[in-house]
Amino acid sequence: MRLMGLALILAITLQSCVTSSSEIVRRPENAATFMIKVRDRLVTECSGSIELRSGRRVTRLPARSHRSIHRRYRRNVTVSILGTCCFKLFERPRFRGRGHLYLPGETGRCSRLGSIAKQRCPNVRS
Repeated sequence: MRLMGLALILAITLQSCVTSSSEIVRRPENAATFMIKVRDRLVTECSGSIELRSGRRVTRLPARSHRSIHRRYRRNVTVSILGTCCFKLFERPRFRGRGHLYLPGETGRCSRLGSIAKQRCPNVRS
């Protein structure tokens, strides 16, 4: 059922685009190959949270972007990524300053933390 919905979305998208790839919609054998390639590039939803530890304080933030982190969690923070999401942590609020990408299950230490952006995880190909 999901694959048919994806095919319908792709067919509508291909017909509305001005490209020469409309033959993909006419020939089913090419459409199946095209669907697999496009599906690989789609952003998949993730679940989980990010855990911040500063001294004895511990907080869990939901899996979304956070423009500004509360002052008590801005210095010497231990970060743990829980779940399947990737996050980019920035030194300054509003996603500015140096950033570091954390992958699912990764733990690290930040001397300065200003904001957290939920990111698409990089594709790992074997």
